[in-house]
Amino acid sequence: LLEALADARPDLCFLGVEPLANYVAFARSRWEGGDPERLRIVEGTAEELDRAVDRPARWIVSHDVLHHVADIPLVARLATKVATDDARWLAVEPNRANPWVALYHVVTPGERLFNQRAFLDTARAAGWLVSERFRFLLIPHTVASPPPLLTKLEDRYEHLPVVSGAVGVVLVRSPG
Repeated sequence: LLEALADARPDLCFLGVEPLANYVAFARSRWEGGDPERLRIVEGTAEELDRAVDRPARWIVSHDVLHHVADIPLVARLATKVATDDARWLAVEPNRANPWVALYHVVTPGERLFNQRAFLDTARAAGWLVSERFRFLLIPHTVASPPPLLTKLEDRYEHLPVVSGAVGVVLVRSPG
């Protein structure tokens, strides 16, 4: 994800924080030869975000992260601490209202169900306001090239709570 973002936005710098050393090594190898000032990948957890970030962030993107976090209030406070006053936070998580997604997260070791309502309450307490909420991903990511009919169905139905595979929210820093 960061590699694609960095390729698309050469005017910006990106920092990835990843807890698994082998994922860090893989991500770094994909960016090998790229400008190390524009894209850095460091080993760490969301609960250590303030140690990883060396300059204020205008955007925070957490994709498939928060349902792994043990201390969401801490992460929300750290996100506030490292963010600029006009920062945005895009959080994308598995949709627990989808029965298949929920089942996967209940039976798979290391996975948890994500409670978006509880997260949003915690984020508000840490100084974030909801700008946008959305649901998406009817087609599983394992389907590399979905047929046009399936894509059309996704466009029409992915907003439905029990169908969408993911939930997303864009948060903005609250004034004051």
